[in-house]
Amino acid sequence: MSFSSSALLFSFIVLIHGVLKWQNKFEFLKAQALAFKYQLSKLLTLKGLSTGQKISGTNAGVILNAVEWLWMALYSTPTNIREKIDTSSLSAAILNPLPELCERVLRHCSNKQCKKRESTVGKWSVCSLCGITCYCSDGCSGLDKQKEHTPEMCNFLALRHSDC
Repeated sequence: MSFSSSALLFSFIVLIHGVLKWQNKFEFLKAQALAFKYQLSKLLTLKGLSTGQKISGTNAGVILNAVEWLWMALYSTPTNIREKIDTSSLSAAILNPLPELCERVLRHCSNKQCKKRESTVGKWSVCSLCGITCYCSDGCSGLDKQKEHTPEMCNFLALRHSDC
């Protein structure tokens, strides 16, 4: 996944959530933002994105879903104010992006003395109690648990993790 496609997708996620949360943003984009309408139309016809083909290393499918949804929600519906915007056609990665984003992160070892980073997503094990801290080896896990990752810290992280 390229940085530019991730940044574009993130921008669309923020925009869509803004449109869903604030009716005035929806109405502004629908009525006033001609430049935005033009840019959406250009994205809809962009080679590779518009065909729906899988472009290696990008978020093309989810970006296309976001662009198509915005176009339909803003410009292909009657001009009256809608009470509820239909989100049934939106990708789960747009409506709830955190699991998708978290699953593709290369993590650093939680042992502060270690500078290693995962080479493959999800390769390292995580703490069985909190499910958050991760370690490159049993040695790093043991050292960190002696100094930093105390039972109190682990309980705190588990509590925060369950709240998210």
